[in-house]
Amino acid sequence: MTATPPLPIPTLRLAAHHLLENRPAEAERLCRALLEAAPLGPQAAGAWHLLGTIAQTVGKHEAALLCLSQAVGLEPLGAHHRIGLAETLRALGRPDEAAAAFRCAALLEPP
Repeated sequence: MTATPPLPIPTLRLAAHHLLENRPAEAERLCRALLEAAPLGPQAAGAWHLLGTIAQTVGKHEAALLCLSQAVGLEPLGAHHRIGLAETLRALGRPDEAAAAFRCAALLEPP
């Protein structure tokens, strides 16, 4: 098996662009390639976050919860990850957990 070459820094930005252009499958492919190449690399939390956003966009809230939890685990001080997690918890009908995640995000990044 040959080694996967490192992906360039703009990969995550390109994946986000694909999602904005309503191409979630292409965005997901790029995120998964990024995670395969560098599962703990500097963009891993962002890739997990974007995968969570993609899942949430297509109504796969349980999958979104798993992905966003990975993002929080890799980057616990990222308030945006906790906001995404809170939105997913709210979509899953878990308002108490959603409120706790929103509070945590507010503590990390006060208005």
